[in-house]
Amino acid sequence: MEILSFDSLDSTQTYLVDALAKGKLQAPIAVIAKEQNSGVGSRDNEWIGSSGNLFFSFALPFKMLPKDLKIESASIYFAYIMKELLSKYSSELYMKWPNDLYRNDKKIGGVITKKIENNIICGIGVNIIKAPHSTYGCLGVAVDPLDILQEYIKELKKMYSWKQIFIKYQIEFEKYKNSYVHINNYEESLSGAQLCEDGSIIINNERVYSLR
Repeated sequence: MEILSFDSLDSTQTYLVDALAKGKLQAPIAVIAKEQNSGVGSRDNEWIGSSGNLFFSFALPFKMLPKDLKIESASIYFAYIMKELLSKYSSELYMKWPNDLYRNDKKIGGVITKKIENNIICGIGVNIIKAPHSTYGCLGVAVDPLDILQEYIKELKKMYSWKQIFIKYQIEFEKYKNSYVHINNYEESLSGAQLCEDGSIIINNERVYSLR
């Protein structure tokens, strides 16, 4: 997968989506920036960060995804692979359904996915060396973000099946069921949620997917 590297972008995901729409780029492709000014976060929030942290987006055609992966649960798949990769730097990392990375009960990163035609677009942001403010955490290690991206792409090329990832993730889900998530703009406890084999959860008698 080709990697395009920039000193600064408003948003790696916005740049990638626009370039794909205009035919300037084709999947598979990854875009990374040293600084990001208006990154796309969950619930339309911004994920802004400075040099030393990790901001990248990539596009994969559906044919390059595991055959058993439900597109609506791609966030879980991509986020858990990143969590596993970063765990070698800190044993205190965990993943909260569906796509947030935490360390010591503070969010350090997240994953956003969307479908565009026959491609899945994924954006990942992780605070590596510093957090934007005290409510967030960071990985706290000196590592080149580009090196992490290159390692991550190597992991994606291994084409882990959804079943391989889900077997590990469901243990983590049960371990951190005291967490809260935002569903339909409301904060809900995961304590009563049931994790389904396709990555969705059943909560308040409603099935919810990570891609929504």
